[in-house]
Amino acid sequence: MHNGVLLSSFELVRVLAIDTSQWIENWYLEPLQKLVHLRYLRLSGHAKLPKEIPGLKFLQTLDVDDEPLTSVSSLTQLLCHRIRGITWRVPDGIAKLTSLQEFEIVHRGEKEP
Repeated sequence: MHNGVLLSSFELVRVLAIDTSQWIENWYLEPLQKLVHLRYLRLSGHAKLPKEIPGLKFLQTLDVDDEPLTSVSSLTQLLCHRIRGITWRVPDGIAKLTSLQEFEIVHRGEKEP
């Protein structure tokens, strides 16, 4: 089953946790843009976020492995952002998130900053 069709069928979902570590490697997550009711998003494994997800303007928690978004400035309701992986990069626009209460980067892996 193509995950784009699967994700777009959950238009009213508020909490979504996807673990792709045992599935396919490069999940297509563009349909996340349409989940406007989403409040909590946890992505682990090989899922790759789009560079920006402006359609998730009501998202409150974003918890991702490996790759942070290029910019989080459109996620104005974000309260909590966690990044776990080999990156040390802070997403652009984080200073614009006036509602942000928790920001955490957990470094795992071999890459140096």
